[in-house]
Amino acid sequence: MCQNIDDCASSPCAHGTCTDGVGSYTCSCENGWEGTDCDQNMDDCASNPCWFGGTCVDGVRDFSCVCPKGFEGEKCEIALFSGQCYQFSSDALSHPEAQQACSTNSGHLADVKDVHQHIFLTDGMTTTTGASNWLGMKLEPVYSLKNSDGSAAQDSAKYRPDPLEISA
Repeated sequence: MCQNIDDCASSPCAHGTCTDGVGSYTCSCENGWEGTDCDQNMDDCASNPCWFGGTCVDGVRDFSCVCPKGFEGEKCEIALFSGQCYQFSSDALSHPEAQQACSTNSGHLADVKDVHQHIFLTDGMTTTTGASNWLGMKLEPVYSLKNSDGSAAQDSAKYRPDPLEISA
């Protein structure tokens, strides 16, 4: 007569629950652990969560970011420029939604009208998200670039597209 041995008796699952099988066992890992025996810490930095070149430090079910000079926040998403503080977000929001989000965070939504601030913010968005959906601009029919509040953008001629050629 064959006898089934309890393969979980040796507690093979370092950070998980063992389920005995016939001549085998299976581990169900706790959050933050992986591997056959739940003995490998999951890499919480694998998704590159730190922005602006911040260095991710992996922990158990957590991470922290070491931010470069001029940046702070949990993910280095807060930048300082000319005495102003900017919080970056990867969310694309309408103007009213963005105003509400800023108010909820005890801030305010402001149109950035200085060309140097635009360059700073655009470079930051390209570095972190690859998109520039944070700035609210609209193109008027006469190719006049305006801020989302309707005022003319500073140096808007610099951003004007080349004239279109239409051929039949």
